[in-house]
Amino acid sequence: ERCFLGGLSQGCTVALDSYVREAPSLGLGGFVGSVGFLPSDSMGFEGVDEAMRRLVRHKVQCQRPVWLQCATDDNEDVPWKLVRCSLRSARDGGLPGLVVNRVHGRGHCVDEWEAHHISEFMQEHAKEAYYDT
Repeated sequence: ERCFLGGLSQGCTVALDSYVREAPSLGLGGFVGSVGFLPSDSMGFEGVDEAMRRLVRHKVQCQRPVWLQCATDDNEDVPWKLVRCSLRSARDGGLPGLVVNRVHGRGHCVDEWEAHHISEFMQEHAKEAYYDT
């Protein structure tokens, strides 16, 4: 519950694949990522659809935070249309911890602004990782 997964771009999607498959058995604390999408069997991630159903049925793990930051103006690398379709299964399927932060004007750029997203997540869900100096 104190270990979180995360990633950016391709790493976000691959880490989400691992999170969906392994979070219930490992008891992970949550997920934070940027400019990625939720994987599915139809996108080449064989077995992840069933893993998502197991995650949703897990009474504790399905409540844990899954934060995604998505660029609505990324038209090439991870198009918003792809992201929006991939999120449908999680929202319809019952992942109450899912939070999607939509940003515009950044495209697929991974930059310093990503750190603010990750820091906000960690301050909310892993307060003990921060200390006063």
